[in-house]
Amino acid sequence: LPTTTTVPARAPDLASCSDKPAFWKDVQGRSCLVYVAKRWCTPTGGYGGGWNRGVTFDSFKNDGFTALTACCGCGGGVRGSLSQSSSMWQVLKGSCTVDREDCLTSPNFPAYYGTSQSCKVFVNTNKVKPVSAVTFATEVKYDVLAINGQKYSGGNGPRGVIPRDVIVWTSDSIDRTQGWKLCPDRPKEPPPPRAGVTAAGRSKSSGTQADAAGDASGG
Repeated sequence: LPTTTTVPARAPDLASCSDKPAFWKDVQGRSCLVYVAKRWCTPTGGYGGGWNRGVTFDSFKNDGFTALTACCGCGGGVRGSLSQSSSMWQVLKGSCTVDREDCLTSPNFPAYYGTSQSCKVFVNTNKVKPVSAVTFATEVKYDVLAINGQKYSGGNGPRGVIPRDVIVWTSDSIDRTQGWKLCPDRPKEPPPPRAGVTAAGRSKSSGTQADAAGDASGG
């Protein structure tokens, strides 16, 4: 009879992986580090020797993620493309998009977003920058963008906010509008010097007149 060979699952390359969401914790406040340290999971996405087999990881799901999907040490996380990308965003779920200017937009932007839509966007904390809404128009209280636990709706968009966790967008089943566009804040450039002003802070003409006055007085 032919024999079969069982090939062991290959452990993921953790060096090219980032937990998603960053700083994820389960519903009881336990982080990815806890799951790995207590051997509750395996690097290939299984239950570890320290886990109570009477319950499932889904029982402790938080924000739509379990340790198996959020933690690199448990076989989850984001691999390869995130560490190689120059963008601070990665859309995990939904139709939000990142444009060429590294701005994050609602689905269909600048056209109207759809009803009953949602997005989850991972933020690479190693590349994060303050962001502001260039455009922001949603249904007040019902179509909401959540950043760092703060909910934005209507015409009230974020200004100079540094995202620290997964960004979540949700729209309800009724009204639609244009949506939003978030862009990294650009460094402020210093104003150009006024014409005729020297580094010493006085105009060339006033300096010339003072020199001439000094010559006339014999000084």
